[in-house]
Amino acid sequence: MKTLDLVEKITLELCAALFEKGGDYSAIESGAVALVEAVENLPDDCEAWPYLNDTGAATPSDLIEGLYWHFAEWHGGQSSDGYAALSALGGVFQPGACSNGPEADSAAENVYVCAGEMAAAE
Repeated sequence: MKTLDLVEKITLELCAALFEKGGDYSAIESGAVALVEAVENLPDDCEAWPYLNDTGAATPSDLIEGLYWHFAEWHGGQSSDGYAALSALGGVFQPGACSNGPEADSAAENVYVCAGEMAAAE
């Protein structure tokens, strides 16, 4: 499977886990790491990946930003899957020094909120 296709496939799986009833929280943790790995394997000149699934609930860039902020608050320590996801996400998303969360009313904020609701229900 081509890497760009893999990014899109993982994006769709993460959206399903986040936004469909009965989603699996552990799939979000592992899916975040898989998404970062797929993005890191894209050619340097690939500029299309942030906009894949633009008609869906979230793009890869929305997922990366929203899940970064989620796992910054919701992880079980350095040996947890949540911390592994945060570490991976931090490799491709570095918020500014004054940032404290996703932009209000954005798809990234929706990802952040949905992931938090799932974590709270665990």
